[in-house]
Amino acid sequence: MIRLVFLAGLMAVAAATESRQASMGIQVCYGPGNCQQENTGVVLDYRWTGCGDPYNCYINPSQAEYESGWGIKFDGNQMTLANWPSNGARTFLTSAPNSNQYRMFYLLNKELSFEVDVTATGCGMNSALYFITMESDGGQASSGYTGAMYGTGYCDAQPAEPGRPSCDELDIWEANSLANVYTTHPCLNGQCDPYGCAFNTYARGAKNFYGRGSGYQLDSTQKFTVVTRFLTVDGTDYGDLKEIQRFYIQNGRTIQQPTFDGYNGISDGYCNHFGQSNSQGGVSYGMSQGMRKGMVMSMSMWGNPNDPNSMTWMDNEPNGPCPIYQNPNPYTSFGNIKFGPIGSTV
Repeated sequence: MIRLVFLAGLMAVAAATESRQASMGIQVCYGPGNCQQENTGVVLDYRWTGCGDPYNCYINPSQAEYESGWGIKFDGNQMTLANWPSNGARTFLTSAPNSNQYRMFYLLNKELSFEVDVTATGCGMNSALYFITMESDGGQASSGYTGAMYGTGYCDAQPAEPGRPSCDELDIWEANSLANVYTTHPCLNGQCDPYGCAFNTYARGAKNFYGRGSGYQLDSTQKFTVVTRFLTVDGTDYGDLKEIQRFYIQNGRTIQQPTFDGYNGISDGYCNHFGQSNSQGGVSYGMSQGMRKGMVMSMSMWGNPNDPNSMTWMDNEPNGPCPIYQNPNPYTSFGNIKFGPIGSTV
């Protein structure tokens, strides 16, 4: 009887632990039509949980608390982020629910695809999916932080601040329903390129490519799939980055990005030709160094839905048509994330 009670207690603890996890599945692909489910976890950046000290932060919200406290909903392989209670929330993928290790991505010679919904995301808001060279344990070993389970260790390519160092940043998707951009921010010898090399079709002159409604090639009032390929110079996982290519799939149609002066993706040639920032080793050498370290995926939505000028670098002229549409109750969703060799995810 004592043994049965003890086992029942263990099962109750396990169930309680399991019920507290936040999870969002992704798929790892090995070839066309050969993708396997991976049950990854989701954690909030510790700053959003109310912690002010990464050395003493032990807040790990339950999945139900994510929705009630931050407006984040989970549905299998999809996560929806609302602008709640203010300025959205920053999340990271972990290797599994309740894991103290971030899920590391090695992107060279690989392909990433995901479905996104920005229908309700207006001017002044940013639906963001990006990668940064965070430490896999969230700075636990190097800095004494509580670790990835508690969302510590964030870094990006902006100038360092206390508790937030600089690191390589690869912005795969920064967008609302009016404009979108993807950008490389490499770092070398502790110095990062905060401006980066950006590909924005509106800024390049294709003003009817992306926007709200059927008059655009890519209609942002409907869901679509974003496909990004990280081509290397020698076609191997070990070569330097040659080019980041992008296309979209919507309603069964493959929609290629427009070509500008012979360029339709980010490369050293593109950056130099259009006068984009390409410092700290540029796309090929500098960005490759960060990608080889392994990168952590972050998903967030941020901005100010009541200020159409809060995202001018992305969606106001000459980068986008704002202010023409605002939504006081914005949300965005990311789902059906797939990762694998080039040609394997779609």
